[in-house]
Amino acid sequence: MKRQPSNYSSKIVRIKSGETQFDQNFSIDIKSYQFPAEFNRLFVYDSKIYTTIPSRGVSYYGGAQHGVSYRSDVWFWNEIDATTKKAKRLPIPADSFYGTQNPFLHNGEIYFLSNNTSEGYSGVNQYNPATGTVKETFHLKESGRLNGFNIIAD
Repeated sequence: MKRQPSNYSSKIVRIKSGETQFDQNFSIDIKSYQFPAEFNRLFVYDSKIYTTIPSRGVSYYGGAQHGVSYRSDVWFWNEIDATTKKAKRLPIPADSFYGTQNPFLHNGEIYFLSNNTSEGYSGVNQYNPATGTVKETFHLKESGRLNGFNIIAD
């Protein structure tokens, strides 16, 4: 991977409905939460941004941390309020970033995939944004990692 400049920073920007240019008054910078790091998986619902933020500095594009150290159990699911930009870590097992699926909404619940090497956990947790409750939906009880999870029918 190409090494990025040290001032490189991952940001979330937005384009308002009906517009064609980025909103110059809105930006969420990963440096506010952890650095070096990047925003990777994202899902937005009801003015909240759901993404993983690492518990320590890691950088896929920083060169030296590419590979296994980047894929450690350091990625925690967070809910960021788009107005206040405050992040809240969700009580979901840490992810080793081996699952690449974005969260998704189904029947008012948001589903998150996690693969955790140190705990041997591969599963899906659902979060109710109205109540703040998290419950396990699916847990792979044998070896392996989940790379995707979908709900076909109710």
